[in-house]
Amino acid sequence: MKKILSIALAFALYIPVAHAASDAVPYTPINTHIVTIAGTSAATTTPTSLYVDVIRVVCTVDCYVAIAASGQGVYAATPSVSETTSVYLPANVPEYFRIGSQSKIAVIQVTSGGSLIVTEMSK
Repeated sequence: MKKILSIALAFALYIPVAHAASDAVPYTPINTHIVTIAGTSAATTTPTSLYVDVIRVVCTVDCYVAIAASGQGVYAATPSVSETTSVYLPANVPEYFRIGSQSKIAVIQVTSGGSLIVTEMSK
């Protein structure tokens, strides 16, 4: 028994720590947009903040998303989203995307309505 504990302890000492708490998420959430997912394309009403270049996106139902190239504040282009040209997101699986400053994000449902939560991330 003592030998087994010694081996287990020695093995545990050689297992690297996955990540310190500060390394687990290299970004801090700073602003959130919620878009209602439906059978027609819907987009964030305001573009992302000026210096944001990463977003975290999670949806409550399966959906398709599209991200417009960086825009010019309230004049940012609204992206066109479709089942054939957009990114598929399964429900409840967060994804991170690098974006252009002041982008808009559009979404459309796969089979049922829900919510898309877009969180702006900052270092």
